[in-house]
Amino acid sequence: MLSHGFPFGVGAGLLFVCAGGGDHSADGSPVIDLFVGLWASTGRKDYLAFAQRVARQLVSRGSNLDGKGIRWYQAWTRVKPWEVSAETGYSIGAAGVGCALLHVHLAEQGKYRAILFPGNPFPEARRAGIAARGRPS
Repeated sequence: MLSHGFPFGVGAGLLFVCAGGGDHSADGSPVIDLFVGLWASTGRKDYLAFAQRVARQLVSRGSNLDGKGIRWYQAWTRVKPWEVSAETGYSIGAAGVGCALLHVHLAEQGKYRAILFPGNPFPEARRAGIAARGRPS
């Protein structure tokens, strides 16, 4: 177990590596959903706390350049980094960001319930009978 108490590598550097590659959004929303799902499965408060921390960081990185609302701009091609776009999709874009932020908010309010894609290993709601627990000793 690593020093932060998670059984896998989590840290500021890894957050951007695992959220910024492949077919996932570079904005951190997959990381938020991962930790909300872990919290829903286990009841561990530190999982929800980490999701909240990533959500705050994600919101702080949004841009409202034209006054029409917050967007998360991304440069998808490394050979033309000046070409940026604000995507709107679920896997890449604002729909996934909004969903992840909603999941955190519902968890904070004790009302977490989600419609999940097939194959998602986490429960759609917090499992009954799981007591809220802190970090294991």
